[in-house]
Amino acid sequence: MQRLAKEQQCRLGFIENCNKGVSMDFSLSGEQQALIDTTQKFAHAELPELAKETEKTNTPPPRSLLKRYAELGLMGVNLPAKYGGGEMNHLDAVLVLEELAKISCAVAFPVFESSFGPALAIAHFAPKKCARASCRRFVAVI
Repeated sequence: MQRLAKEQQCRLGFIENCNKGVSMDFSLSGEQQALIDTTQKFAHAELPELAKETEKTNTPPPRSLLKRYAELGLMGVNLPAKYGGGEMNHLDAVLVLEELAKISCAVAFPVFESSFGPALAIAHFAPKKCARASCRRFVAVI
């Protein structure tokens, strides 16, 4: 009981230096930084004009953009490979999404859908046969 009380006191800040010597490293890996750099270069080179047009006309991004995302492996980066995904983790998908959304949420939305929206729910909860067919459509942009 005393141990629990001490842990609570540490969390609340009543005891100083209770976690002395323990730290967490939140820095990105080299692969994650490369993913950011690659996505950022693509986004800045190819998306600004398309984003302006998409937002101005209030229409979905063109299918050609979705195909370009798929070619670059940006669709479903955190989905399992058996569903056509990139086998990366959720943080990696967020890093990709963040770089695209810096240009425009409108052009980033298809990547969101393929990584976190319906594709992720289908990958986790649908029967395998259905998940395989559906997720591949999100990722490959057939």
